[in-house]
Amino acid sequence: MKPVYKILISLGAIIAVSAAGYFIWWLFIDAPTDTGPSPDGSLPSSAGSASTSTSSSGEISDSLFATPRALSDRTIFDYWLVPETGEVYYFTSEGYVYAVKQGPDLEISRQSIVSLNRTEPSPDGRKVLVSFGNPNDPQWAIFDSVDAVWRPLPREIVNAGWGRASNELIASVRNGNEINLSLVDISKTPNSYTVILRSFAVEGVSFFALTEGNIGIAERASSYAGGRVWSLNPTSKTLTLLLAPALGRTVKVDIKENVSYLGSAEGFSFADRSLQNAFPFFLNTLPDKCAAHASTTYCFVPRNLSERVTFPDDYFMHAFYSIDSLYQIAHGDGTITPFILGDVSFDASRVRAQKNTVYFIDRYTSLLYALAVAQ
Repeated sequence: MKPVYKILISLGAIIAVSAAGYFIWWLFIDAPTDTGPSPDGSLPSSAGSASTSTSSSGEISDSLFATPRALSDRTIFDYWLVPETGEVYYFTSEGYVYAVKQGPDLEISRQSIVSLNRTEPSPDGRKVLVSFGNPNDPQWAIFDSVDAVWRPLPREIVNAGWGRASNELIASVRNGNEINLSLVDISKTPNSYTVILRSFAVEGVSFFALTEGNIGIAERASSYAGGRVWSLNPTSKTLTLLLAPALGRTVKVDIKENVSYLGSAEGFSFADRSLQNAFPFFLNTLPDKCAAHASTTYCFVPRNLSERVTFPDDYFMHAFYSIDSLYQIAHGDGTITPFILGDVSFDASRVRAQKNTVYFIDRYTSLLYALAVAQ
């Protein structure tokens, strides 16, 4: 890159950080000053709950230098982490499974899976729920990394997500001409089903676990169709609207870190793990580009959005690739720390964090990367 362009980019970064600092100062100007980190590492309950001291409260601190390094030695479809052991595994687009190693990655399973749709790690990271085949009528299976075997799920399962534990699924299950929302205990042979709602023939939704045993149900949204999010109490069968319709709505919940990320066409917000007490972030990004560890969130933020981009639709349809900056946000006091990642551009997806390391798939190369971060 020519020197003049480097100078322009540097000036642009300085201006952006200065503007962000002013915005955060304005946002928190009326906040109380005695709001140190919460004992449980929770996020501030509102945008005005952080202080305005020079060391915290959403101020922009000095930049950190970090260099992402490629972990996978081949292109991948998705990956997962096992928190207890620190192991990292990934799927190729053919469905082969590999473990990341110092030398050549170790092949775990050579069984081919046709047309992967999506994968979702279990709460303990030892199993992965996999959807494949026709996306309008997918098949479901679970890969168990403990014994490296595939366990097909019954064709009656129409849609599924992980429940509170690694032996429980939340699923739409076909029973004759009826589709019921059920909890599926996969530890039993055959699997056992507990029906929560009958005649739940709702398409285009995703399921996830919330606090207090509740079930989250999120509608698939776009920039032209709003998406809602509900909480379902499986005991009382009470359905509560948590988030009103919003164009481009996407949600990511991290129960362990007590944080949720809410994306929409209107912007990006943080919330607690019950999807309550939301407050906006001054930069726009996607929940999939954020992850938390040790009471700290790491967010990759596109810096090349423009009015010509229909966000997030163009991103999901691969009509737009972002050039990301990385920010570190402390949960207790809101301090924001930008990272300088060097001269290489990344479009980070499937962002996860574990043991002072941030992992992501670069959409430009489809390689798995890791970034060491200090706590």
